[in-house]
Amino acid sequence: MKYLYGASIQGIQDFIFSTGKLKHIVGASELIEALCKDKKDEFLENHKLEAEIVVAAAGNIRLIFNSKEAAETIYLHFPKFVNDTAPGITVSQAVVQADDEIGQEHFNKLEQLLKAQRNNRTRPTDIGLSIVRRSQTTGKPAVRVEDELLDLATDRKIEAGKDSKMRLLEKLGAVADKNKFTDNFGYIVDDNKGDLLAVIHADGNGLGKIIQQISASGQNIAKLMGMFSTALDEATASAASKAFKEIIVPATGKYYPFRPVVLGGDDLTVVCRGDLAIPFTQKFLGYFELETKDKFKGMPELCDVFKNGLTACAGIALVKPSYPFHFAVSLAEELCSYAKKATRECSSLAFHLELGGYIDSYEKIVERELTAGSYKFNFGPYYLRSKPKIDSLIDAAKILKKCSPLKSGIRRWVSELHRDVNSARIMLERLDDVASEKYGKDIKEFEKALKELLPEQPGAEKLRHLLSQNTDRNPAYDLLTVAEIFNREKE
Repeated sequence: MKYLYGASIQGIQDFIFSTGKLKHIVGASELIEALCKDKKDEFLENHKLEAEIVVAAAGNIRLIFNSKEAAETIYLHFPKFVNDTAPGITVSQAVVQADDEIGQEHFNKLEQLLKAQRNNRTRPTDIGLSIVRRSQTTGKPAVRVEDELLDLATDRKIEAGKDSKMRLLEKLGAVADKNKFTDNFGYIVDDNKGDLLAVIHADGNGLGKIIQQISASGQNIAKLMGMFSTALDEATASAASKAFKEIIVPATGKYYPFRPVVLGGDDLTVVCRGDLAIPFTQKFLGYFELETKDKFKGMPELCDVFKNGLTACAGIALVKPSYPFHFAVSLAEELCSYAKKATRECSSLAFHLELGGYIDSYEKIVERELTAGSYKFNFGPYYLRSKPKIDSLIDAAKILKKCSPLKSGIRRWVSELHRDVNSARIMLERLDDVASEKYGKDIKEFEKALKELLPEQPGAEKLRHLLSQNTDRNPAYDLLTVAEIFNREKE
């Protein structure tokens, strides 16, 4: 007999982002990583359990036991261990029995059971009595004072953040420079220079197809799943490390304007200075394709189907440093989903600059801020290798940034569209005529860059045609956003 055990940690996002303090966020991420790695190993060792590890990453644990007693022991005691380690986290569990080898049908049944378990409410253990003092941030019973009242979960996050292993930095290959990573948003951005804060969330594409391929391989599925999980985790970490060294390190002062938050499986969530967000994400997406291609070379069952590596999508939320961090993360995740809806075949990114105080879904943001009559300004997503390309967006924005009068004119045109479409049309024609006389060279360069960015449009030659014909998905807002980001003074 064999027993396939599965545990999925619930409420990871709420646990990590329950406060807006970076040191709490990073510590929470360290705790989640530890639960899947050395904390899980510690539990197995303490209970003298031997297991074959199939998956242990990104809040998911899959183990195979050879005895019923071992499966019962982990099922009975692991949830309490999780809650003691990371108070507020709950875990869904399931066990599937197999007569002989573990096959795909057992993994399918396990996933069904885990989905059902997620619907069962877990009784909270940190309610406390009404007379106890509570954390002003979370409202939970306080256990310690450090500048403020801290609840148990926050206390554990702070301690985990001090962990000398610094798992996230190990994955980046930057442990030696750990003192250059700050736990203060104020050192990532410079308010005096009007810096924006960027939250980047990236997620791999096509994982469902890989699972299907593994199922159809006829191989030892448990072993292959473990190999795939390890290869994917290593590929994501390596891609992030290379993008970090290429984009972030050269732009660094006393502290890195960058902090990893989640880096495991195919998931990446990082915080960085706004002007570095698109270049970093572009590099990460490119390296993710290359690294997954390289890591899968040792897995011939996958290599034929995914010989060019996996693709990924990313969302970038550009916000003021004072914007509620939890909502910035949610916006980045929505933007990533928006990019995935367009296509999962290509690596792409979507971004949005939110300078207002609104806290809303991206769909409502499009209706409220990015729609003017028949014009919609959510032009993305932008692709790594096909139109509209990320490179074309950056090239056009650089030209726009160089010609300030043209940038100001396009901004006024976009604003006028919200008031009067006919007046905006006349304004754009006037801008085209005047700018062509005064800034002919820049206009020609900008028009050429727009043609590279936009889908083919017969007869669209001049600026007024290139901008005004794209009413259903117009790039003007994105171009202005990226051009504004490039305005940061170089140190």
